[in-house]
Amino acid sequence: MSPGADVWALGVDDAPLCFVDLELTSLDPEAGEICELCLIRARGREEREALVSLVRPSRGVGESRAYHGLDDEALARAPSFAALAPRVASLLDGAVLVGHAVGHDAEFLRVELGRAGLTASAEGEIDTLALARRAFGFRSNKLGALAAELGIPHARAHRAEDDARATMALFFRLVAELEPATLGDLSAVKVGGRAARPDVVDACRAAVGAAPLALRYRRSGRSAEELRFVVTAVEIADSGATVVGYTLPGRARRVLLAHRIVAVGPAGLALGFVHPRTVRGRRASDEGMVGTASMGAPHSKIPGAPARLSSDPAALLARAAGGRDVALGKLARLARGLSAYALGADVEEKLLRLRALGVIDASPTSTQLAVGSVDMLRFWINPAAADYYEARGINYAFHQVLRFLDEPASLLDPIGLFSTEDGVIGHLMQVVHANPVYDLQLLSLFDTGHENLERQLRDMVAGTHPRAVSISAIVEEADYHARLLEFVVAWRRDPSVPPLVRSNVAAREELSALDRTFGSLTTSMRYFSRLPTTPLGGARHLLSTRRFPAHLGEP
Repeated sequence: MSPGADVWALGVDDAPLCFVDLELTSLDPEAGEICELCLIRARGREEREALVSLVRPSRGVGESRAYHGLDDEALARAPSFAALAPRVASLLDGAVLVGHAVGHDAEFLRVELGRAGLTASAEGEIDTLALARRAFGFRSNKLGALAAELGIPHARAHRAEDDARATMALFFRLVAELEPATLGDLSAVKVGGRAARPDVVDACRAAVGAAPLALRYRRSGRSAEELRFVVTAVEIADSGATVVGYTLPGRARRVLLAHRIVAVGPAGLALGFVHPRTVRGRRASDEGMVGTASMGAPHSKIPGAPARLSSDPAALLARAAGGRDVALGKLARLARGLSAYALGADVEEKLLRLRALGVIDASPTSTQLAVGSVDMLRFWINPAAADYYEARGINYAFHQVLRFLDEPASLLDPIGLFSTEDGVIGHLMQVVHANPVYDLQLLSLFDTGHENLERQLRDMVAGTHPRAVSISAIVEEADYHARLLEFVVAWRRDPSVPPLVRSNVAAREELSALDRTFGSLTTSMRYFSRLPTTPLGGARHLLSTRRFPAHLGEP
């Protein structure tokens, strides 16, 4: 479904659109089938044709009935998808497919049409979920939550026609908010992407050295702000475009990420965005610095830098390993961690305790935990960490060696449910976390967990911690422990405070999206609970899923 230039150059009111929603028997396109569909073909806001139908699956609805309410009896007399396929293909032909998390529906249509011997001939896709994340600052971007926030009628959630019509109304609210000149302006907004809208970049380029602009700018996890902005430069790099300049009045210098500029207009124009509110604010700023040294440069012998950045590799290895007096303690903790795996470490009991404490609202099965831990590693922990260390010019593999030498047990357990209190605290101490909330929630399992963490952080800041030498060989941010201590104190008073998010996560849309799912124990367990429950299903998921399945994550 590659975009056709003619369609994407049209204004929204002139573009051929096809709004879609499907109800499914499974989230796996290869194993599941469509059991209800709604496709609405339109020319801009003018509806031309609609197809709404139940669909008889060949293998029954199974457990999906609990989601959409359709059972095999209700579907027994419905047409098969093969009978509907020619009309589906006709509605898609030459149109841009619009839906909420549309990529999943597009893949199902591709697979089902393929089974019927036809091909999907849409010109491309626009995702209202991605647009909503760009345009609004709502706490939830689920379709039902957005409809409630915006006053859009949505009588029956998870029924195809109601969802498709709510998506259609949402789309035109988003068009009013984002003010695209062409349909192609909206196509640049992608989940996890850093692509700026072309019309925004063009307007900013035209304003260099000219009159101020009115910009609507939305920082990560926050509602939009309106700025009177003088553009001095627009810089294009592989990582995305940035707009450099200063705000009026006050002439405060700012560097804006172009993909976070929602709308542009003359400085005298009020852009008037709706529903301003602050949600899940970030401590780290989206704004960059221009003229700094390359983040990929080696950090050798920097005056005042932490030992991790100022010592040579041999010295770091020696510091991380420590002396003989600490080796026995490390081996003992490693043995306890291995035995916890062998014995199961009372995982079910821990999950029950976390539910009783209100930390989690879902208890995954052992298969879901195993599959989820692999997904967490391959989609979140390793990519986010590798991105962070690459930006700092640090070899990630060497960093992992240092971590192992400092505390071997810390690498055993990515989900933490097999870890001891000391293991969780040690992990927090030796790694600049993408988001420490997950581990702080995990420490709720231990009566003295938060108290001991705070005490050890105070010792680390004071330089009196017994592992200060080895930990300093790993942690590359000199003020990390002081910042973490400040956050832990605030979090213990109020767990709803904005999280202490690592700089690369706050600055990158794709990592912020993953943080919404894996940044806390609460949301991670929800994701795990949506994974297959059988070993065979889990194996199939691990083998067939190459990218993070966003439809299983948090909106």
